[in-house]
Amino acid sequence: MEPLASLDFNAKKGFICDMDGVIYHGNRILPGVAEFIQWLHDEDKEYLFLTNNSGYTPRELNQKLARMGLDVPEEHFYTSALATARFISSQAPGCSALTPRKRCSAPASTPTTTIWRGCCTAPP
Repeated sequence: MEPLASLDFNAKKGFICDMDGVIYHGNRILPGVAEFIQWLHDEDKEYLFLTNNSGYTPRELNQKLARMGLDVPEEHFYTSALATARFISSQAPGCSALTPRKRCSAPASTPTTTIWRGCCTAPP
């Protein structure tokens, strides 16, 4: 692994960044992040912000960063929920899953650890 001092960031085609603690902390953008994102745009670099927080959609992450003063389009976010959905789809194409959200119509006695068993389709 190269030491950071010897990395040529200009030579890199793209970047993958974690979000919480790297881009922001709480509701504050960390120092240098706005300039980094501007540089990504100016240099036409590809980038993706990853988060293991499955509670936000890319639209909500876009809005969260917008409230902090950053303009990052939705297509630059990838969440653990999206990764899970892609995995489930690859295992059983065409299937959908019940999720433990408040609007889910699963009985209250259903354990939230049993999110997907086989091929479940949420009721209409």
